[in-house]
Amino acid sequence: MKINKNMDLTLLSGLKIGGSAENVYYPENKKEMIELIAKFGVDAVIIGGGTNTLFSSGVHKKPFIVTAALNEIRSLGNSLYLESGVSTAYAVDTALRSGLKGMECLWGIPGTIGGAIRGNASIGSDSLFSHLKELSLIGLDGGEYQMDKFTPEYRDSGIKDVIFSAEFELENWSESVSAAVIEDLKEIRAAQPKGISCGSVFKNPEGKTAGYLIDKAGFKGRSWGGLTVSKEHANWFIRTGDAVFEDFENGVSEIRKEVLALFDIELELEIKVYYA
Repeated sequence: MKINKNMDLTLLSGLKIGGSAENVYYPENKKEMIELIAKFGVDAVIIGGGTNTLFSSGVHKKPFIVTAALNEIRSLGNSLYLESGVSTAYAVDTALRSGLKGMECLWGIPGTIGGAIRGNASIGSDSLFSHLKELSLIGLDGGEYQMDKFTPEYRDSGIKDVIFSAEFELENWSESVSAAVIEDLKEIRAAQPKGISCGSVFKNPEGKTAGYLIDKAGFKGRSWGGLTVSKEHANWFIRTGDAVFEDFENGVSEIRKEVLALFDIELELEIKVYYA
């Protein structure tokens, strides 16, 4: 098992922001993952691709466990087995090459399968959970169990334990239909901002979009240090300079206060933030 000491956490953040971690572990199989969870339990910080993750400044003493080496993928008929560290891009590509429908809702979304399931990520109207057959989970005591009933909510799977692997039951479709769907998704993705970012900063409140509220509050193009609110999509922060964690906190605080004052709506972070 690889272990990095005093690691720069900007390497694990989509916005390239963060302090350092005393110990970062890279388990390579289920046995090593179980041993780490049994040892550290609730103290462990589990990181997938880190694409929507941010770390505060300073030294993080909690143990970090990165799933990058848990990347086994198997297909059998219409089933697709994926360990949590498999990249979303590779999962989508494997499904499409196999003529299978169901993973394309992750097209263009960076990260890993474990993170995508935990955050119920998707592009378009489909959901991963429409095709998810079973999860292999590791409890915080190191015990392993299976789950096949799910109650996901918007950008939240409701799953608290550690996701080790997932099995999807997909559908067959023709190459022409697959290509048409991907073209539609490409158009959606092309409209999203370019640059270094963590994607959507806030969750959409019921009946509204966070981007609309932030735009109407006058924050498009506003900057805090090295972070700027995208002029294309007000719910995205783009790294435009030497951004630090305090820039993010200042931006989030100002936006929340103004949106609350104008619309009586409290915005909730979609980005996952870890504090030292």
